[in-house]
Order: sequence, then structure tokens, then C-alpha cells
Amino acid sequence: MSCNASNESHAIFCAACGVMKFKPALREAGPSVADEPPLPPPLQFQGTVAGFWMGWVGATAGGMILGWLLQSALSTGLFQILYDSLGEVGSQVASAVLSALIYGTLVGFFQGLTLGRRVDDTPWIDWAVSTLAGAFVSNLAYLGMPAQWSNSQSYQESLLWGSLSGTVGGLSAGLLQARVLTRRFGSARWTLRWTAVSVAASLLGNLAGITLWHSLIFEPRDGMAQYYLAGVVHVLVDGVVTASLAGPLLGVWLRRTLAGRP
Repeated sequence: MSCNASNESHAIFCAACGVMKFKPALREAGPSVADEPPLPPPLQFQGTVAGFWMGWVGATAGGMILGWLLQSALSTGLFQILYDSLGEVGSQVASAVLSALIYGTLVGFFQGLTLGRRVDDTPWIDWAVSTLAGAFVSNLAYLGMPAQWSNSQSYQESLLWGSLSGTVGGLSAGLLQARVLTRRFGSARWTLRWTAVSVAASLLGNLAGITLWHSLIFEPRDGMAQYYLAGVVHVLVDGVVTASLAGPLLGVWLRRTLAGRP
């Protein structure tokens, strides 16, 4: 039997040489290297596309209604102050900036909350910022359009104005929002498909809102109550139609993307 062979843990009696030997105590293992933190679970689409669709309609139309009410409340005194202080051109620029700030912030924030609730439980601030920037671009672009189109009582000229404003608004917001989707999900196809959907939905929503506005406001009846009612209906229909067209497509694409499908 070898001197190094033993079943004992510490004391060793070697039958070959007759010597009692002692094995040193085993050293305790040093502190183990801390385990790396677990990877976060993969993103998943929460809920159903129909639920996302309804949330998207509520976020878009709700933000637009709140924006219209806030802007209407400010118009009673603030816009007159701007006109007196800045003149006609300056007040138009200031009004366009203020309108973009109100609408872009509210709509972008509510839409960002809806996206975060369905994807990763974060508020999607980058979406809100992109929506606000798109509103600034489109509102400033409106200043270059003939003023008589936006103020015209002709249904045909209003439709022309609505077509241009819907296209510009959908294009500017869609391109910037598509950058957010591309950055988050790493697919360049978002740029083309979401921009196209944004333009089409914004255009049709604008035309639907203008059509209802004309059917309500240009009747023999007159009065501010009718004007405000027509304004609320215009904005509500615009938001509902726009979101109803874009919401389900965005929901389907998000669900397929998070499931690893193109």
C-alpha cells in the first residue's frame, strides 16, 4: 500500500513503512466569483392587438381633444396678446409653435404610455419627443401655405388644405417616429411602412374631420356654441379615424416583431 493512499481524512497509518502521517486539513475554497446578473427576459407583446388598438384610439383622440380644449381656452386672451405684441406674422409663428407644443406633447405622451404598457413597461419618452418634433415641423410648414385655404368657407378649398396638412403632418411625424421604432427593434423596414401608414391615416383622418366640421358649422344656424361643438367633433373624428387606421397595423407589426417574425 502506498504511503499516499488512505481512506482517512487527516490521520494516515502507512502499513508499508509503519509511520503515522498526518494530512493537512483541506483549504477552504476562496470566495466564489459573483455570478453575472441574469439577462433580462425577452420583450413580449402584452395583451391583444384589439386591446392595443382601443388604447391607441383613446390615447390619440384623447390627446387631440385635450389639446383642442386647452388651445381654445388660451385663444380667448393669449392669441390677442401675441397679435398686439408680435404683429400678424409673428403671432402666426408663435401660435403655430404653441399649437405644436400642446398637441405634440399630449398626443406623444399618451401614445408613448400605450406603447410602453404593451411592450416594456416604460413610458417611451423618445416617442413623445419625436411626435412633438414632428408637430413642430408640420405646423411651421403650414405657415407657407396660402392663408385663404385654412380660413376658407369653401368645402373644396378646405379639402385641399386638409389634404396638404394631413400629408405634411403624417410625413413629418411618421419619419421621426419610424426612427424610434427602427432604433428599438433594429429593422429598417419600419421607416417605409410606418411612414406610409402615418401619412395615409393622417390624411384620411383630416378629411373626415373637415367633412363633419363643414356639415355642422355651415348651416343657417349661427353662434359660438355651434362653432365649439363643430370643433370638438372635428378633432374627435380626426383622432378616431387616424388612430383606427394606424393602431391595428402597428399592433400587428409589434407583436410579430417581438415574436421574432418579419
